[in-house]
Amino acid sequence: MRSSRPPPPPPPASGIGGDEGPDVVANSAMIALQRLAQDNESLQAEVRHLRDQIAVEGQEHARLIETYRLEHEEDVRKLQNGVKLATALAEENAALKNQANRRSVPGAIPGARGGGGANDDVNDIQQIEREVAILQSNVMRLDARWGRRRNDASLGIGLRQMPLWKQLRTLNVQIERLLQLVPKSAAAKTKESRASDSRMQYNLTELSAPVTEYAILTSLQERFVQGDFYTLLGPHLVSVNPFSELGADCPTLRSYRAHNAYVDALARDVVFRAKESSQSQTIILSGESGSGKTYGCHSLVRALLQLLGGARNADTLKVISASLSLLSSLSCAWTETNSNSSRAGQFIELTFEDSVVLPQCHWYYIDQARIVHRSIRERNFHIFYQMLAGLTDDEKSQYHLNGYTVGNLRYLQCDGIQMDEAAERERFIHFKNCMDALRIPVADVIRIMASVALLGNVYFNEKPEGITDVAAPEVLQAVSSLLGVPANLLAHGFTKKIRTFRGHTTKTACTVAEAIAARDSLAKTLYIRTVIAMLKRANSLLRKLPTASPNSRSSSKLGSPSPSSLDSAPLTPSVAVAAKSPPTFGRVGSGASPRPSLRQESSAMVPKPPPFVGILDLFGFEHCQENGLGQLCSNFCSEMIRNLYKASVFDAGYDYLRFESVNNPFEIPIDSNKPILDLLVEENGVFDVLDRESLFVKGNTESFMAKLKQNLKSNPGFVCSNGDHQNPLFGIKHYDKHIIYEPADFISDNRDVIYDDILGIFHKQNCSFKFVTHLFQQDLKSLPQQGTAPKGHQRRILPFSSSSAKDEPRKTLSQDVQDHLNFLMRVMSTSNNYFVRCLKSNATEEPDCFDSAVVAKQIRSLQMLETTQLYVSGLPHFSSFRDFATRYGCLLPQKTVNSPEVALSDCHKILQRLQDEYHLPSSSHVNWAFGTDSVFFRENVRKLLEQYRLSSRERAATLIQSHVRRRIAQSKYRFMREVELDGRRSLATRHSLDGRRLPNGESIGGLGAAAPPPIPSVPPSHYEMELVKRTCHIHGLDVDVPPPIPATRPYTVKGGMKLIFPHQRIIRQSYQSGTDRHAVFMRGERVTVVGPSPRRGYLMVDRRGITVNVPSNIMEVAPPVPSATLEGTSDL
Repeated sequence: MRSSRPPPPPPPASGIGGDEGPDVVANSAMIALQRLAQDNESLQAEVRHLRDQIAVEGQEHARLIETYRLEHEEDVRKLQNGVKLATALAEENAALKNQANRRSVPGAIPGARGGGGANDDVNDIQQIEREVAILQSNVMRLDARWGRRRNDASLGIGLRQMPLWKQLRTLNVQIERLLQLVPKSAAAKTKESRASDSRMQYNLTELSAPVTEYAILTSLQERFVQGDFYTLLGPHLVSVNPFSELGADCPTLRSYRAHNAYVDALARDVVFRAKESSQSQTIILSGESGSGKTYGCHSLVRALLQLLGGARNADTLKVISASLSLLSSLSCAWTETNSNSSRAGQFIELTFEDSVVLPQCHWYYIDQARIVHRSIRERNFHIFYQMLAGLTDDEKSQYHLNGYTVGNLRYLQCDGIQMDEAAERERFIHFKNCMDALRIPVADVIRIMASVALLGNVYFNEKPEGITDVAAPEVLQAVSSLLGVPANLLAHGFTKKIRTFRGHTTKTACTVAEAIAARDSLAKTLYIRTVIAMLKRANSLLRKLPTASPNSRSSSKLGSPSPSSLDSAPLTPSVAVAAKSPPTFGRVGSGASPRPSLRQESSAMVPKPPPFVGILDLFGFEHCQENGLGQLCSNFCSEMIRNLYKASVFDAGYDYLRFESVNNPFEIPIDSNKPILDLLVEENGVFDVLDRESLFVKGNTESFMAKLKQNLKSNPGFVCSNGDHQNPLFGIKHYDKHIIYEPADFISDNRDVIYDDILGIFHKQNCSFKFVTHLFQQDLKSLPQQGTAPKGHQRRILPFSSSSAKDEPRKTLSQDVQDHLNFLMRVMSTSNNYFVRCLKSNATEEPDCFDSAVVAKQIRSLQMLETTQLYVSGLPHFSSFRDFATRYGCLLPQKTVNSPEVALSDCHKILQRLQDEYHLPSSSHVNWAFGTDSVFFRENVRKLLEQYRLSSRERAATLIQSHVRRRIAQSKYRFMREVELDGRRSLATRHSLDGRRLPNGESIGGLGAAAPPPIPSVPPSHYEMELVKRTCHIHGLDVDVPPPIPATRPYTVKGGMKLIFPHQRIIRQSYQSGTDRHAVFMRGERVTVVGPSPRRGYLMVDRRGITVNVPSNIMEVAPPVPSATLEGTSDL
């Protein structure tokens, strides 16, 4: 061990040039050793840090290994699924081999290969399958050892250097190459091309297990877990709402951007059926409240517009998207069962003719009472909360909303519902953008919405002398300022009433209840008429779009109450049979048809209106803790849709089977809801008693309940009230459940009126707000001519052009609902109907949660089990012999005459060919049956027929396209050949003229002509040299040196216009260059001129990097290319 030595003494102070002794050297060495020791400690610390880092990396490495092990197990499961898929592919290839063997027999389908070619293909496929199976086993062995670690950063470098990894990659490449070499037969290609078709997708009629409610529920749940929310049910569609769109920016088409194959397939089938049969088609969405009907409606609208017109309908899609977005804010509200419940029904009608789409949108309100009163657990319409969250402080001051929140505005109060202000603000911005797209004044609409929100805070006090006065004059002043009317007139309209009885007009003071009713009626009228004006604006824009030509502006189907007659029998039963009168197609029995009358013949000459595609989204079944008139009307709509579904799917086929004297092999008993409909709409029913009580001036709830009990006490669907006199109740046994209704507000909500003494306030003489005056324009015109003095007449809140000024309104809200529904049902009876059965996955709107109990209850109420059994075992489809032979005649080996005599034999031949092709059971009566004039068949037969027909049409289309393309190619080749021959003849003529001279001794000047002699450098002698020298001196030129050739101009002049090189020109006639035989310019081709040519009358044209001389007289200046940047249409 080294002994410690005392530190050396400090060196003596010496001059710079002094000598250094041994002590100084020792001291320097000691300092160096100390520095080395410090460096050593630093290195040791760094080594310890590296060891710790290595330990951490080891732990991370162990974690990665565990992760790799879990991923490897997942890969093993995927490979096992791959083995199952390979087995299925082997079975499919065996089926293809059998089909190829059958096609080698004479008399097979035209166009199919026969003989050894098909067998050779099958042998090749089997050989490649064996090689693929060997390679896949090697891949599984290697994958089990190393795993798939292509993207790992820490182990990927070393793993990719291993031989087995390289072998694994090589085997994967070989597998992909071999799979690409597998030959595909015509049937396999057809199946691949139709993989996205709705009939090739999953259908509940293809359940492997017995058809039970549990099997349907399990199938829907498995698809829900896999992310498939759409499932086919025969020709109809089943949709399960996953509630995964709740986080979208706004409930508009923007959040429905992703296309679904099932929705697109349904839209494609509907459009093709409408074009082929010239019969209108309707898609009807049904389900409970919250099942996603609005989502499905928006998705179908987008799919239909893109299918019908694509880019040509961009403006139409923009307007409809904006309209639906506005409707989502103006007609949707938060209810107890749905956070985005639509309180308005809609029917979107798309009429198309010659690739021109004319849309029409129809809306039906039933819940305008929500504006003024509702359950405390529900909210008003979305627009009010969006407006409060989206307005800035300055805008709130402008609209007198400073200091107001949801809690202190009476019309907007709600209990226990949290509002996401950021989301509501974003939706309000989108709402204003939609109004701008529809050219609606945003400030005027917000002004009316703010006045409606403030009207709820206008209170009244009753003084001892019986006079009612306004208790909040500052709020009344704000409302009158927003509406542009004097505050005293508005207060007078609320607190005074004018009534006319037997020609005498009286003016009395209102009670507090009457003043509140007048205030609420004004709020409802302002809101409803503003919404109707906005939707009318949308329809007006749709009619003025450039895509709708004047010839195609046919009237809306809902505008004509007389439905057109049915066309040929569709494959899906029509609703016409619902009237218990079986339709006749063609000749019935053996009797001759009577001669048509002159009126019938003249009406047959009238051109048939073009077909339309409609989307009907009505109110869903609703059950809340407090059920009012809105819920009763909504449930009545659901009952009507249920009855329509039963008539379309079940009754139509059953009645026509009996009419055709065909034994029905499978008839399912279906419960009818007609007793409930009779309970509601028949004489002395609920609506009839309600209407009579509403039109009676002194009608009240007690009298209404007494008449209900008297008329319906013996009806089993009616439940008597168990409540007291202050809170009477009654119940109805609907198809889904028993619902108890509270009729306290039935009378006032059903009347739906406002008195003209309030409307008179908004006459243009008193009101400075023109938008409000426009809302009441029709009612103000019907006021008495002597001034604007009102007479106390009632006006409907929902405006009707046919309303009379003198008579009391005869219609009520319930009558409007019944009239609209009856008219819609008549329209549905003339169209072919498709149903979208919407289900909600749970009752709490939890995203991606499947509640089996909730879904099973909806399956039972929507009759999905009975429908599946019908399409699996029954004969739901029918068509006349002639229509059947016409549609599927392409399946016959040769074309036949389409006459009634041979139509039946053609049907037998078509079905026999189908049975031989797909090996259907020999007992044909199970799959189809023949009546007197029609053929009935099952769902699987219909799918096979459509698939076979589609493949035949695709083969025919391919053959036609090949012939057309051949003719086009031949024509192009002949033209190119003629151009080339003309060029050769011109070149030979010019070569033959080279060297020849004219009689005067001048050269002709072909391609081989000698160049002209050079200009002499010395000027001729006859010029005056002094003048030449003086001119050259002035311009700075040398007499003995010729002047330089001027530089080529960077432009040329054409028609007085200066054209800078390079520029674009168009070839006016075909031309081939004489020097380059491959440089051929076609007529109409756009070329680039890069500069002048040394040849006179020519220009240099760029041709794929090579410059070619082209005569300037065969080219013309190209017009400027329009800018490629078009104004994009915002996806609303």
